[in-house]
Amino acid sequence: MEAPPPEKGFIYDTKPHRVTVQAGCSYTWCGCGLARTQQPYCDLACKNLMSRKIVKGGPVRYIAPETKDLWLCNCKQTNNAPFCDGTHRSDEIQESRLDSHRQLWEPRGRK
Repeated sequence: MEAPPPEKGFIYDTKPHRVTVQAGCSYTWCGCGLARTQQPYCDLACKNLMSRKIVKGGPVRYIAPETKDLWLCNCKQTNNAPFCDGTHRSDEIQESRLDSHRQLWEPRGRK
């Protein structure tokens, strides 16, 4: 029996992100699409107790074997996490494009 495919995260952007990785350094890629600080890197925003049930995908740790340029996936739909495999070119992903970063909840001010 074939294993089910990994669950995909929210679509953050429809273009990959080019990064230069340094040999021996560890990088944590955001697989859920909720990171708010420096996409495509994870800031553990998905660890919020309120969003655990809706989050699909998760962080992927990558240790660079050599210094080089890589294209990291920003649509979070790749089958080769954390690397871009061109999935962002599909019509389904292009039609799901977001013009701004989403917020799951609105902060409330004090009354």
